[in-house]
Amino acid sequence: MQNWKILLKTDTFDNLRAEYYLATGFHVAFFADGEVRMGNLHLADFASVPERLSRMIGESVRWGEPNINMLDNGSFLWCVPLCVNNEVSGGFFSGCEEETQDPKAAGKVREAAWKLLDLCTRYNFVNSGLMQCNRMVAQTAAKKAEAIHLSKHFFFQNPRDLLLIEEREILSAIKNKNVEKAREIINRILVGVYNVAGTDFEALKILILEMVVQMYRAAVGEGAESEALFGVNSSYLVDFLKVDTEEALTDWLLHWLESFVKINFTENRQEVKSTLGPAILYIKRNLDKPISRDQVAAACRFSPGHLSRLIKDGTGYTYSDLLNRFRIEHACSLLDKTSLNISEIAYTCGFNDQSYFTKVFKKVMGEAPGRYRSENRYQKSPA
Repeated sequence: MQNWKILLKTDTFDNLRAEYYLATGFHVAFFADGEVRMGNLHLADFASVPERLSRMIGESVRWGEPNINMLDNGSFLWCVPLCVNNEVSGGFFSGCEEETQDPKAAGKVREAAWKLLDLCTRYNFVNSGLMQCNRMVAQTAAKKAEAIHLSKHFFFQNPRDLLLIEEREILSAIKNKNVEKAREIINRILVGVYNVAGTDFEALKILILEMVVQMYRAAVGEGAESEALFGVNSSYLVDFLKVDTEEALTDWLLHWLESFVKINFTENRQEVKSTLGPAILYIKRNLDKPISRDQVAAACRFSPGHLSRLIKDGTGYTYSDLLNRFRIEHACSLLDKTSLNISEIAYTCGFNDQSYFTKVFKKVMGEAPGRYRSENRYQKSPA
């Protein structure tokens, strides 16, 4: 991780803070390494929970937009990351007291949050290409999830899981200049992408975009020359936005693939780091069992802490959140494809308590399992 002190100088921060205050009337503070390093928001309890601020920064990167939260005292708080390429070194925060008498308060907060992102992008503190890609992926997440759950194929139907499993092998192939091997692996992933999306062109586009963005992140993490990659070369994104047919999408993908397999890596990063592939395979093969983080780590010959870091870096989730999401994904498949009752499905997916299963299901899917089943069966029934 690059040191924020190298990236952010006091005079530059002062200029940014003054310009933002002039435009919005709100203060800016910079947070890094568990502490507020520059500026002050003059908000009570703003920095009382450093872990919350770190999570907000991570969520901002993940969704590609400012992260807006409300504190326990009713104050609004929002942030954008300080990042170069794919490395996050801290975050810029702003906030205000809740304006309960102003019906336009939420709109003002959102406008101010996006102004902070625009300003930090102009100061080159934010990778605008990466944020835009993440935003596009996030905005169509619901459509992608629907496409995944409509799949009738093997349970590893989520292309993102497949890519995490194949990541080490494909990066090794690219580093060794084994172009044919790299093409073989990417094409194997693409089979899963096309199987999931089916005839839904928009779902197909977003699944392919997510694959490209994930490969970009993985390659940058292994020392790839970022100038040659999708996130930095804006022409790829511009061309992608113009794609409106499957044939054009295939041409775009082939062009990207030929460029990607030819990228170079810096000489000081020779070995591909351990990836999540073995852990994902172990978890998905044991979803019906009470598997702990330590158990998965031991099976994959990782330390528990290293496994947690791999999961967080690779997916953005904690171990418990990732396990629950895999279990709920499996539950959705069983709700779609079987006549098992809710209690049986909960047990099959590793939940011993049906009420807790329902609680987790609602958190992940936004609705109860019974409603999910009835709505999907209605949508899939012939007219």
